[in-house]
Amino acid sequence: EKYLEKLIESIFAQTHKNIEVIAAYESASTDNTLEVLHDLAKKYPLIISIGSERCPGGTRNRGFEYATGEFVVFVDADDYLLPDYLSSFLHVFREHPELDVVCCSYQSIKNISDLVDYDNNTVETPYIIYNQETWIKRLLAGKEHVMPWLYMIRRVFVTEINLNFSTLYYGED
Repeated sequence: EKYLEKLIESIFAQTHKNIEVIAAYESASTDNTLEVLHDLAKKYPLIISIGSERCPGGTRNRGFEYATGEFVVFVDADDYLLPDYLSSFLHVFREHPELDVVCCSYQSIKNISDLVDYDNNTVETPYIIYNQETWIKRLLAGKEHVMPWLYMIRRVFVTEINLNFSTLYYGED
């Protein structure tokens, strides 16, 4: 709940505006996340999906079931997206339509107040591009980060290979 408003604001501040936002909520949550989501839904077009999974992977899987767009990204409640996050990914896919997965870099910010002075012109965002076979091989070999928020994935690719998150409570990535 603590970072959710900043995340949602950063999503709707994207330079690419044609987006669908699905907030997959776990009913076992012990904070005020659902109330915050309902308040944010008065201001932003959110789809709130409530489920009883007790794990992040199951919640992500349920959220994906609602997705209808060509591409999918996953973010966590404590993430913050730079304004060109989505458009940068989409640029790579336009330049390389044969790709199924694009990976980006990230920067850890320890204190949300640091975002006030954050200058996105100082961060280069290198993208790594893979075709389906290469990406899967790298994941299985442990050569790739498995944090879901690093990737934009073609939705049809996920459904074709029946990719889903583990329903482990911890380390589901």
